[in-house]
Amino acid sequence: MWAPYLLSGGKVTGARRKIAATGELRAWIAQESATPDWLVDASHAHVGELTEMLALLLGDPGAPQPDIGLAEWIEQRLLPVANKDQALRRAVVVDAWRALPYGQRLVFNKLLTGSLRVGVSQRLVQQALAEMSDIDIARIAQRMPGTWTPSVEFLQERTGRALLAALLDAHDDPRIVISQQMQAAAGR
Repeated sequence: MWAPYLLSGGKVTGARRKIAATGELRAWIAQESATPDWLVDASHAHVGELTEMLALLLGDPGAPQPDIGLAEWIEQRLLPVANKDQALRRAVVVDAWRALPYGQRLVFNKLLTGSLRVGVSQRLVQQALAEMSDIDIARIAQRMPGTWTPSVEFLQERTGRALLAALLDAHDDPRIVISQQMQAAAGR
């Protein structure tokens, strides 16, 4: 459910769901990487993007970590600590940094800061969902408001069981299914 939400411009963080402020992230990476503040600032200036600088200052984990789905990252790890004590938020963020390789750390940081911009129009997301579910795109567009919260209930109410079944099919990773449908829709 989170992939279409994020692809259509939704954000995990915001005014009501603070996981980490920019200053906190800079302080935490300085502490975790044993990098002086001035060097963190210089690295940020050189790299030009906070999320990339944060991802670059730590090395990859030594051993491969288990693959964790997007929904678990968001629903079980990030949202439960939103607006909580700084120590708890820091522990979740730092644990993620330590467990993820560079590319995944970069995407994680973009989720944290709300800077995940995929460049996909909401219409393309709607088209992919329509093709996945055999539901008319006009119906999906009509029922997919500008601001929405991803949930099983939302998708069931808006698009019916066909899309829900496609997203929750145990044999298909929803990220792959949506990606394939979006690629097919973009190719037309």
